[in-house]
Amino acid sequence: FSSYVTQAHVAAPELLRPAGLVSYRAEPVDVWSAGCVLYAMVTGTLPFEGATDADFLNAVRTAAYEPLYLSSSALN
Repeated sequence: FSSYVTQAHVAAPELLRPAGLVSYRAEPVDVWSAGCVLYAMVTGTLPFEGATDADFLNAVRTAAYEPLYLSSSALN
C-alpha cells in the first residue's frame, strides 16, 4: 500500500515523518498502535501528551511517556 490512515495518538513515530519520507513495515506499526490502545485501556489515559502539537509529536517520536498509575486489576 502507498497510503495509510491513523489517529495521531496511536501513530507509530515513522508515520509522523514528513510526506515523502514515510517508509514503514505494517506489522511493527500495528504493534505500536496496539500497545498505545492497550496502554489507554490499562491506565485510562493516552500514553503521549504535549502542551502544543509540536510537543505532542516530539513525545511520540522520542517515545517519552510517564505512566500515571495502573489499575489494581492491572497490578495483579
